[in-house]
Parts: sequence; C-alpha cells; structure tokens
Amino acid sequence: MHKTSLPIVNKDFLRKYPNSRQNRTAQFTTVRTAKAPISAPGVPEVHQKQCPSRLKCTLTSDRQKKQIGRYAQKGFKVSLAENDASSATATSNPASGRGAARERLLLAASDLFCKQGINATGVDAVISAAGTAKTTLYKSFGSKEGLVEAVLEREGETWRKWFVAEVDALPGCPADKLVHLFEVLKKWFAEEHFYGCPFINAVAEHDKDDDRMRAIALRHKTVVLDKIRELAREARPEDAEGLTHEMALLIDGAIVAALITRDPNIADHARNAAARILNNYK
Repeated sequence: MHKTSLPIVNKDFLRKYPNSRQNRTAQFTTVRTAKAPISAPGVPEVHQKQCPSRLKCTLTSDRQKKQIGRYAQKGFKVSLAENDASSATATSNPASGRGAARERLLLAASDLFCKQGINATGVDAVISAAGTAKTTLYKSFGSKEGLVEAVLEREGETWRKWFVAEVDALPGCPADKLVHLFEVLKKWFAEEHFYGCPFINAVAEHDKDDDRMRAIALRHKTVVLDKIRELAREARPEDAEGLTHEMALLIDGAIVAALITRDPNIADHARNAAARILNNYK
C-alpha cells in the first residue's frame, strides 16, 4: 500500500503528551488519499474518487472490445463509458446508470446466446459477463425470455441494416445483385464471431410448438424477403415470388452450411446456384 500523509493531529498535544494513544496511533497509521498512485494489473485506466472505500474505474476488456467490434462492423454505434458502480461498461448513448447497465446486458447476452446457445446460458452467466446485478436484468427485461426477445430484435435490426446496405451497394442490375449478394454473406461467414443466424438457432433450440420464437423469426425473415422480392420483381417479373423464395432457400442453406463447416467458401457454391437459376429463366 502506498504510504501518504499521517492523520491530522494537534502538534502541541503530541509534544506535551508524547506517549499518548493518539501519538502512537499517528506514528503507525497511514491513510490512502486521492493523490496516492494505485496499481491495478490488467486495468488500463483508473479514476479514483474522493470516497476511500470504493474505487471507480473504467475497464475495457478484450472480450468487450470484440463484442462492440461485432456491432461496429454492422454499423451499430456502441461506445465505452464510465458507469456509476461498475468496472466495465459499454453504452450507445447512456442517459442513466440503468441505461448503461441495460446496454451491457444486451451485449453480454448477445455474445453468450449466439455462441453458447440460449438454453445453455443461464441468467447468472449473463449478469456476470455484464457486471450488473440480477435485479437490474429483471427490471430492464422482466425475465430471461424478455431478454432473449430484446437480443433477437437487436441482432435482427443490426444485421438487416448491414445486409440491405451492402446489397444496395453492389454494382450491376437486380439480377446481378441477387447473384452477388452471396459475396456479402461470405464476408459475414468469414467473421471471427460468425455463429449462424440467431433466429434459426433460436427456433431450433426451443419447443417446436413455441409460436413466440417462430413469430420473432418470421418478422425478421419478412424484412429480408421484402428486399429480395424487390430485386426479383425486376429480375424475373413473371415469377418474382418464386424467385424470391428460391433465393431465400439458398441464403438459409448457405448460413447453416457455413455454420456447420466453418467454411466461408460455402457462399461461392450458393452464388453459383443462384446464377444457374437466373440463367435458366433468361
């Protein structure tokens, strides 16, 4: 412990009573002050407040950086910020401590659910990774099921914005975009944190009579289908609906195959199949 200043005592009293208890205490007691340097292995930045009983700090872990990086790659803005009583925070625009804690819960749950599975991940694991209290989770989401739904909505919104923007940026006519959208998927398959489609995974994990998970997945799929349908109407106006679902089947199949094989080149085979489908209708 860093030795700083002695407690404040009356010097005249110490000279008059050199053997007093206060004098003996002053000789052997040190206190930590706000100016004292503090070393904390693994903590890159420490900000000590005036309260000697609690050290507040900002900690950026490698895992948290990866979580945030995964969203940043999809265009979702997430930044690090200091929170009231936590050692690691990640917030998009925290208006309060609870808002920052909610954001950390979403990031932690997203990472764990996608990697380990929803059913294999307990609430304790989520709050431990997020650095929050269990009561915060229930206040923010009501239940684990509420957290799962919030994570899926976040993941879906982030992925769809990224996917649509990437497809729109592809060169060529609508038919070319339908073929080369698999090159967009290939970039996703090659990511370190590619764990497949969270909606396919969620439906596969849950009770097959659970319409709640299916409804969430269908909302996501509907938005993706709408984008494909937009291109299909230009590429094959006489059977746009058929082409839409053919492309969707190739997309879903490529996602599952890439997850199982861990081979991004699966997307190349799906792209070739899409080109053959379109060529047959020219």
